[in-house]
Amino acid sequence: PCIGVLIPENAPVKKRVLTQKEQDVFLDFVTNSHNWYDELYHVMFLTGMRVGEIAGLQDDDIDFVNKFIYVKHTLATVYVDGVKTEELTTPKTQHAYRAIPFFGETEKYLKLQIEKRDALKKRLGNRWRTKPEFGNLVFCTSMGSPANRYVVERDLNNVVKTYNKMAEVESRYTGEEPFYIEKMHPHCIRHTDAKKKKKKNMNPRVVQEIL
Repeated sequence: PCIGVLIPENAPVKKRVLTQKEQDVFLDFVTNSHNWYDELYHVMFLTGMRVGEIAGLQDDDIDFVNKFIYVKHTLATVYVDGVKTEELTTPKTQHAYRAIPFFGETEKYLKLQIEKRDALKKRLGNRWRTKPEFGNLVFCTSMGSPANRYVVERDLNNVVKTYNKMAEVESRYTGEEPFYIEKMHPHCIRHTDAKKKKKKNMNPRVVQEIL
């Protein structure tokens, strides 16, 4: 028996899903503003990959011949003796091991990212920050360190704030009602991709296996 314990309500958490207009506006904005993570966001919207999975994606996980991405590991951020560190781990469940076919422009954005990463690695030289044991991670920061979930979430928040401020300023000149993007987190992109596939009448079992 316990005194003063509040039993939480078993209320379902509403999943944030971007509208088509939000998605289009967001992707156009990151492309036109030359955001470093432009390719990463496009691939996330096209595949529904978790942020840890896309951060842990390596060159060997991509089959450009048969047009598949193989999810084999995830980049996790953990604390060891109070020190934050990163490690490449196996997916959280057996079902998380999967093959994702190239949808839409997936191949285009993967190739653009690999080309951009290789150019950055050559330019940075010994300042490249990804540990050798991580192999060739496809996605990285502008200094070559892994694009972990904290990095992506921080950039995502900055993109939304910057866009919304610009939309507000522009509305003062045009007199039109500004269009705002609601606050979002990386997992929203996964939810959005799932709903998009559902709207296209993709077999639910296929969607489940892809995600």
